[in-house]
Amino acid sequence: MRNLAVTALALSLPAFGAQEPVQKPAASQSAPEATSLFGKPLHAPVLDPTAVAEREARLAKARAAFDKNPKDADAILWLGRRFSYAGKYRASISAFTSGLQLYPDDVRLLRFRGHRYVNTRQFDLALADLEAAACKIEGKPDEVEPNETENDPKHPPSTLHYGVWYHLGLARLFSGNDEGARAAFASCLAAANDDEGRAGASHWLYTVLRRIGRPDDAKKVLEPIRADMKVIEGAAYHRMLLSAKGEIPVDDLLRDALAKEGSTDLPTIGYGVACRLRADGDVARANDLLKQVARHGLWPAFGTIGAEVDLRALGMEP
Repeated sequence: MRNLAVTALALSLPAFGAQEPVQKPAASQSAPEATSLFGKPLHAPVLDPTAVAEREARLAKARAAFDKNPKDADAILWLGRRFSYAGKYRASISAFTSGLQLYPDDVRLLRFRGHRYVNTRQFDLALADLEAAACKIEGKPDEVEPNETENDPKHPPSTLHYGVWYHLGLARLFSGNDEGARAAFASCLAAANDDEGRAGASHWLYTVLRRIGRPDDAKKVLEPIRADMKVIEGAAYHRMLLSAKGEIPVDDLLRDALAKEGSTDLPTIGYGVACRLRADGDVARANDLLKQVARHGLWPAFGTIGAEVDLRALGMEP
């Protein structure tokens, strides 16, 4: 069975070729990586030339390591991760799927496939993977989860337990299970081992608590948040938490996010602010912001996905 799985993995993965063009491909040039909740085909995100070259080079190394030892779980894991970082979400999911045929109990493969199912709006599949992963880590020691660029201080590593609970929280939230999302993000916060992790988990927990009408509990989440926390990658989450405490005006948050063209700041901050505005009763402004976020070009961003989910629930188009 495992030999068949290795063969299936090798056959299902596209060959690594020349560097892809930076401009967004037309539908006739490549198949979409996903479909929006409004039926729009979503192609690989546009990257600048330097990012394309770097990610394709790392993908080539991951493919070479896999070709050398296609039964190695680490090689399969990194191949799937490198595919996704290069914008090849379908190939990424295929790699993780075939890896799970070999190693069905590998929580890492479930966690990362679940993550990519969230990105591609396949929420039922994401829930299946991440709920299974949450069961498998229960009572088990945590472990460091190397980030995309290892040993890069701008991308500090997280942990496996944190990654499972974080993405399970998102899968539940986007599936309409707000209470389940609250429980997952609470577990995520408990698993956080640094300021970076605490900022991300606290932001989503605060957001969900406001959504379900628990403002007092949401305020408690803000109590440990300080301006001097060491947060790099999750700076947008940190700034939103400080804003919720009254230390940064909302308009300043949005202005700064709009100024960072091509970053995830607009969907991240835009969606977070929209959720807070709705909880505060400013529904019209919240809806306008959701539409702006949903039209944003970085469709894999969780803020973009959340905006699509909320607009669809409201019966509104972007």
